[in-house]
Amino acid sequence: MRWVLKTADSATVEKLSAELSAHPSLGLKNPQLVATVARLLVMRGISEGEGAEHFLVPTLSHLHSPYLMTGTKPAIDRIEAAIENKESILIYGDYDVDGTTAIVILKTAIELCGGTAEFHVPHRIRDGYDMRDDVIERAAAAGRSASSAERAGEHRPRRGAGGVCAAAVAVAAAVAVAGVVARRLSQAAREGRMSNFRAIATVTATLQSVLQAAVHTDVPGAGVSTLRPSDAANGNLPATRVNLFLYQVTPNPHRNNLDLPTRSQQGDLVQRPQIALDLHYLMSFYGDDGALEPQRLLGSTVALLHSQPLITRAQIEAAIADAGKPFLANSDLADQPELVRFTPSPMSLEELSRLWSVMLQVHYVLSVAYKASVVLVERPLTPRPSLPTRAVNLAAVPMRQPFILKVLAQAGEGVPITPGSAVEIDGANLGGPAIEVDIDGAAVALSSAQADRIALTLPATLAAGPHSVQVRQGVPIGANGGTRPAFASNLGVFVLQPTVTKTAGNYDVAISNAQGAGAAPRSATITVGVAPAVAPTQTATLEMLAGQQVAYTFRAQPLANAGPQLTFAVSGVTAGDYVLRVRIDGAESPLDLDANRTPIAPKGTIP
Repeated sequence: MRWVLKTADSATVEKLSAELSAHPSLGLKNPQLVATVARLLVMRGISEGEGAEHFLVPTLSHLHSPYLMTGTKPAIDRIEAAIENKESILIYGDYDVDGTTAIVILKTAIELCGGTAEFHVPHRIRDGYDMRDDVIERAAAAGRSASSAERAGEHRPRRGAGGVCAAAVAVAAAVAVAGVVARRLSQAAREGRMSNFRAIATVTATLQSVLQAAVHTDVPGAGVSTLRPSDAANGNLPATRVNLFLYQVTPNPHRNNLDLPTRSQQGDLVQRPQIALDLHYLMSFYGDDGALEPQRLLGSTVALLHSQPLITRAQIEAAIADAGKPFLANSDLADQPELVRFTPSPMSLEELSRLWSVMLQVHYVLSVAYKASVVLVERPLTPRPSLPTRAVNLAAVPMRQPFILKVLAQAGEGVPITPGSAVEIDGANLGGPAIEVDIDGAAVALSSAQADRIALTLPATLAAGPHSVQVRQGVPIGANGGTRPAFASNLGVFVLQPTVTKTAGNYDVAISNAQGAGAAPRSATITVGVAPAVAPTQTATLEMLAGQQVAYTFRAQPLANAGPQLTFAVSGVTAGDYVLRVRIDGAESPLDLDANRTPIAPKGTIP
């Protein structure tokens, strides 16, 4: 084997590199990385900046409408007609990952809409890669409509099947059925249709009716009862019979909290409360053990529930219409959007022993457990109506979380950040259509914004000390929908250093009321002007430096109101010259340094 490497036109690569470097949303700054990405894109046939943006930063707006695919609209109409006419639908799938996934999506969606769907997965060797006519013909003979879940094909109705083979892959097939799901579920929600308190009894009665037809055919003379299991001698149970007993009801873990919240903080009903339940049935089989009647009844029951795990709306309506069960007359289980499904519940020998000997306290007979899920039950309450929706605005953007690396002065790293300074925020994914920078939770004006850098000028009134900064990005919603909050960065931190103010070029430092003479320690009052103003709640200290070392430290006198002047009462100080530094909430004022980086100002002299 020999590898043949693709080549890219150098002029095209250079042109695309320039476009990528200038594109703010891509955030590509490293020249070597830009050149590599540009070369790979050109080898893929992408030579324009717009195409590169679609490839590197895709959005939902770049997708084509699924209705452009041939057969999507007829597929929606045909599937909905099959559901309305209570036709059984056959899903023709595939054996690879997207094929089996498409089967699950389609089957679940069709059943949510109230339809009945079966599926066929072709054998890799025997059936090959195309749709087989004999499979479609058998489905037509059985009265099923055909729907292609994953195999791409042409729009071709099959003889007698009334089928639509949608030219679709899994996504298009899911979109087709999603249209039906959305229409039906929204209609059910608008009409307030849901199962009432009779739903549990209706499930039992419908299962009894469905099993009665099957077991009577397979084991002549057999029946189905819904009594509490007991000894056959007490006369409750006929000789040959399947007995259904609802022995446990549990909340459905997947649907149980979907109705929250149901009430407002004032206690008003905002959404009709709905409880999602799983019903657990014990099916017992009675009959002549010599003729293996219990085992034949077991086989008939599990075969039926495996081939038809759902109770259909037609079966529910037939059970409700049974004249022998007038108590179900007003049941609306058939209007529940999701059909009830039966699945086996494996039970160990110990669990069966406890169920029969401890709970039921009768002799064991051949039995099996099934779970019915999900049953949605609610009371016919009327919630307070919501305000009408005037317009629906939707936007989709890539998930690009902004990240703050550091905050520094624009004059350079290491330069003090002082009141009114121009600063920059460095990081990644900082740019966007709607950017806001918050300092201590309050928005500030921006000078410029790029993908990796934001520039701004600090408010002159910002207090000295440490501050937090966060970048927030919004998403424009439609033409008139405004901007909605979307992403927030991590918290960045910077320290705003106070400054000793100047008047006519001289530092605002005054020393008064000096006490002491000769070699005795001195005491005095030192007044220092500072910016920004200091609040009464802030901690301010004065550091008196001799050379580069702090010789003395004093706390400022308390302030009644915020102000630009601090007063310090110093004592026990040796007479001489000192460099003065103010520290507010841990942030120290900058010092003037000489060529040897020795502090020289602001200075005060203790006489």
